[in-house]
Amino acid sequence: MAREESSREDLLAEATALVKRIELVPADGTPVAAGFRADGEFSAFFGEDLAYHFNRSHELRRAYCNGLLIKASGRRLYSLKRVRTENETQLVRHALNDAEQELFVADMSRRLCELISTLAAGTFEVGRQVPPDIDVLQRVRTWLHTSGPWRIAERPNV
Repeated sequence: MAREESSREDLLAEATALVKRIELVPADGTPVAAGFRADGEFSAFFGEDLAYHFNRSHELRRAYCNGLLIKASGRRLYSLKRVRTENETQLVRHALNDAEQELFVADMSRRLCELISTLAAGTFEVGRQVPPDIDVLQRVRTWLHTSGPWRIAERPNV
């Protein structure tokens, strides 16, 4: 684990696990990078500090939010906070209680629904995409329209 975190200035370039990905810039100016892993798992990055990762069943398996790693286990969410000492880095685990989990899922759902609305209204610009010859935008639209309501996965890995 890295001792220092760095800024994610180029979300699209850093999201190399997403073999099909696109950069969108909504009217509010906050960049969104979205795409698919080789087996079809979807991820969406909202700016530098918010990301949601889903499995093939469209269930949330991991997230990154406000400096915390969030992972699913047994259909529950757990936050992992990095605590650094002089000699080591520890991950301190916290089980989200029902209210915290409901709030997290509601916020995630709101953001994804806002993205659906932004795409439907056309109030965004397309930046780059990888690969350039596939309609990644349509795949993202289709995934978003066929995925909700979003549930928590049994486990955090794909």
